[in-house]
Amino acid sequence: MLDLLSFLVDLTQVVDAEVIRRITSSESAVKKLIPLLLQFGGPDTTEASVVEETLKSPQFQSALNAFYAAFSTGSLGFLIYQFGFQGEAVIAANSGNLEAFINAIQEETTTSSADVVSFLLQFPSYPVMSD
Repeated sequence: MLDLLSFLVDLTQVVDAEVIRRITSSESAVKKLIPLLLQFGGPDTTEASVVEETLKSPQFQSALNAFYAAFSTGSLGFLIYQFGFQGEAVIAANSGNLEAFINAIQEETTTSSADVVSFLLQFPSYPVMSD
């Protein structure tokens, strides 16, 4: 029997320093992410640094890997539907096809990103652990 975990991608390796730099250097990306994060730090803490610290945190990395482990089983379609996604996003989630899923949610959120952000704001944020 094949071990499913041996085929999983370590998304923390995909979301590496270069990807984090590209995200935090995009003002529009930071503006979209910052309402979803708890903010800690002093008055000179920038929004970009909050996003960077969150993406680098062990909690985020663990959550990212847990999501992908569950996603790759192909059984998250109903959950994805509960988040307000439909059509191709749900089909991709049911198949465990991460690339198709990302493409589908990007397509759906370009027309309804305000709805998605409003929905996500209903859930608690997770604090960033800092040194």
